Amino acid sequence: MRNTVKLGSVSHAESYYDHDDYYRESGEAPSKWLGSGSDRLNLSGEVNREGFAELLRGKMPDGSVLGTVRNGKVERCPGWEATFSAPKSVSLAALVGGDHRLVDAHDNAVKEAFEWLEENVAQTRIREGNQITRERTGNLIGASFRHSTSREIDPNLHTHSLIVNATQDKDGRWRSLDSRELYRVQYESDRVYKQALARQARELGYDVERTEHGFELSEFTNSHRSEFSDRSKNMDEWLERRGLTRETASRAMREKAALATRKSKQKNVDREAMKADWRERERELGVDSRSIVEAAKTRGADRSAIQKEADQSAESAIVSAAKSLGERQSRFTKSELEREALRVAYGSPATNGDIKAAMAKAAEADRLIPRTVATENGQETGYTTVEAMRNEYRMLSAEKAGRGQAEPLKTVEDAEHAIERAESESPYPWTQGQKDAATGIMATDHRITAVQGYAGTAKTTTVLKTIAAEAQAQGYTVKGMAPTKSAAEQLSEGANIAQSETVAAHLVKTRSGRDEGPKEKELWVVDEASMLSAKDTQELLRASESANARVVLVGDVQQLGSVEAGEAFRQLQENGMETFVLDDVVRQQNADTREAVYASIEGETAKAMQAIERSGTITETLDEGQRRDEIAKEYLSLDKAEREQTLVIDPTRAGRQALNETIREGLKAEGTLYGEEIQTKTLEKKDLTNEQTKDASRYKEGDQVTFARDYQKAGIQKGEYYEVDRIDYKSQTVHLKDREGNEAQWKPKQFGNGNKVQAYEKQDTKIAAGDQIQWTKNDKDRGLNNGDRLTVDRVDKGTIYAKDARGKSHTIDTQEKGGKHFRHAYATTVHAAQGKTCNRVLANLSGKYKSLLNMRSFYTILSRAKNSVHLFTNDRKGVEKLISSRSGEKQTALESVKDRQKSKSQEKSMPEKQRDAGASNKPKEPEKAKNQRPEKEKGSRDEKRDEKSRESSGRDTGRSFDRGRERIRERVREMGR
Repeated sequence: MRNTVKLGSVSHAESYYDHDDYYRESGEAPSKWLGSGSDRLNLSGEVNREGFAELLRGKMPDGSVLGTVRNGKVERCPGWEATFSAPKSVSLAALVGGDHRLVDAHDNAVKEAFEWLEENVAQTRIREGNQITRERTGNLIGASFRHSTSREIDPNLHTHSLIVNATQDKDGRWRSLDSRELYRVQYESDRVYKQALARQARELGYDVERTEHGFELSEFTNSHRSEFSDRSKNMDEWLERRGLTRETASRAMREKAALATRKSKQKNVDREAMKADWRERERELGVDSRSIVEAAKTRGADRSAIQKEADQSAESAIVSAAKSLGERQSRFTKSELEREALRVAYGSPATNGDIKAAMAKAAEADRLIPRTVATENGQETGYTTVEAMRNEYRMLSAEKAGRGQAEPLKTVEDAEHAIERAESESPYPWTQGQKDAATGIMATDHRITAVQGYAGTAKTTTVLKTIAAEAQAQGYTVKGMAPTKSAAEQLSEGANIAQSETVAAHLVKTRSGRDEGPKEKELWVVDEASMLSAKDTQELLRASESANARVVLVGDVQQLGSVEAGEAFRQLQENGMETFVLDDVVRQQNADTREAVYASIEGETAKAMQAIERSGTITETLDEGQRRDEIAKEYLSLDKAEREQTLVIDPTRAGRQALNETIREGLKAEGTLYGEEIQTKTLEKKDLTNEQTKDASRYKEGDQVTFARDYQKAGIQKGEYYEVDRIDYKSQTVHLKDREGNEAQWKPKQFGNGNKVQAYEKQDTKIAAGDQIQWTKNDKDRGLNNGDRLTVDRVDKGTIYAKDARGKSHTIDTQEKGGKHFRHAYATTVHAAQGKTCNRVLANLSGKYKSLLNMRSFYTILSRAKNSVHLFTNDRKGVEKLISSRSGEKQTALESVKDRQKSKSQEKSMPEKQRDAGASNKPKEPEKAKNQRPEKEKGSRDEKRDEKSRESSGRDTGRSFDRGRERIRERVREMGR
């Protein structure tokens, strides 16, 4: 199902009855009812024209009429068309070679794919007052029409499956179908169809080989298939005349090519003459489909061997899919796992049924741990992995083991004196929250503590700088860390910490033992800790245990978290980590913008929007292109200094690129960009997990690949850039070429530790003098970090001469190895904007970006601006509701307090075996560390000192975060008054 099309009218659907290219053998019906929705209406066999038309009009057998009544008329979409097309070799074997078994196999595969659609996309929207919920229904009404030729009268076995806009809810009422999932799963349903068809072809005696978009029967050569592919040739020629290929053309351009080369359906075709023509063309080519078919029938197949291979492939696919999903999510839904596993198993004999069986087997063996997953459709069945649970358990255990295990840096009184000195040297007075946090961290006896600092609360230059200075004065070696190189440098500069590096670099040292040596007193200050994964956080905290280092984790749970799995910073706080809250926002100089930030922290999206309207603007424009033009126009209306203090934000990478291009056109028109303009190929990272980098099918011709180590057997050198020349799907080999044309054969599964491989896609980029560009890779040799901004002074052929923000000159030869890692810097994504501060924000918020808009991304956008925020949207109220309904929080592998509260009411009704399994998966209480100090005696000097510290700092272990949130709620309530 590579194409899903909305039916424009009932008459359009009825036109399938008028086509004369039905494939009929032995008088069989070319049309059939599909789906359990049809079964519920007792519809089977050949599709009745009149009855089908009534269903398309929304007239259900129970008398109900589906649709929306406007101005006295019922408005509705009749349904959708999904097309399933057999590979060319299957069409040749079935239609020219006469293997009617393959026609049956095609029908069976279509049925299996349709059943998959029912299970994964059939849902309806239910409105109750102002609330809209979605209900999974699991039933569709479908009608299939099997055809046998293309518009060029080539053999083309395909089925048009028409889906009626109706589904039955749990109460037995017929409702309109919510179609959004239907479009999102086009590729997945096509895989289900092709996997089922390929499996049956194997069982019928054919040899199946994997291709880029599916499979072919290897008995049919490329030239044989090409002879009967006039439709494809016409499209390729159309694209070639425009300097494009199917690989380089955009989806919109490919659709344009399909429409431009589409011929009208030929009617009244003499089918016997058509078949004779096909056989004559084969004779001229020296091939015979009928002989190939007879050989396949004679050869047969060992079905038990095929099933054994399918079982092994399915089990491997589940393991790989769980690893891949587990890199980004601690919990994933059953359907997500099924889809990813099907993608991994593509080309093997494993069908969707085999994948399901392997999933059940893995769950039974506790390799997959059952969990409920919160989605926009409500709570869904899902899983976590043993590794994810282990990471979180180790992380929580390491933090808990550090409680009461450190000598305080200072007494409360000495800490207060130190803060007085620091404040006297500061250009700004300290907030009470800053004083409390600094006092608490210096006076605590916990080895691991945290600062929950909301955006713009001046954490680094006050609290962290003072703590670092006092620790150094006490003989501590202070080390600064952050997830990114640029954040580590900002920490070093803002907190005056000489030794600062990325968390990844620090962990490499601890793994290799390079960080070992005389055990000195150490303090690790970890900024942007909320962006760390559970895996990295547990490794960091366990490394601190070995080094007996104190750790201060600094972050903001309300901003965007780690791209990788886990909510480590939030999870640690919820499990009692000593946390000090900075909730006095000082960044925003505009009261309304500050109010919007506070409201967004508290999830009060409507109040935040109202505040933005008072201090900035919200512009509503339906058309996406026009909306981007308006953003560019406002940016271009600013002078140079104002532009430098403005962030232009789009949630998507594609949107960022489109905005960059639109703004550049305006800059060229006004003369800011001048002189020679060059066009070069730049590199953008492919969004692959480590596990996915081991799959050859994830790469395509033209991709660039580089390696962090040598693979001598494959002829691969560390640091060299290779271009993907072609892919052998059967052997899972990627054929590479270096810049000199030397070839290398790389098997990603064999030579491809995910974190040692990086893949890129090429992108056309134009550069001229005056351009603003952003470097996108840490490059020690060039003295550039990921995220550094450069201003282009001039270009000369393939060389760019530019200066960074400090005025340092850089020469970038785009033909050199590694010289293509940059993009235009006029617009950015929300993730890239995190950590930045500006005077003004211009943001594109479209309801189209459902997966990227939530409370966290909204708060991150608003909190960048000191003064004003201008939001551009297609639907103000719709976006407001969308943001309010999505927290943006990731779920954790271990059950949270909320999980346990929800499960208590359900536990009694659970089967005993499931209750026992759930209990066995709960983490045990962490054991006391071997060097843990004894409990303090009640009334002792140590206990009294701790009590005084708590009173002075207004804190209690694990509680100050909640109190901070309550202070923000009170502010929001006051604003409402």
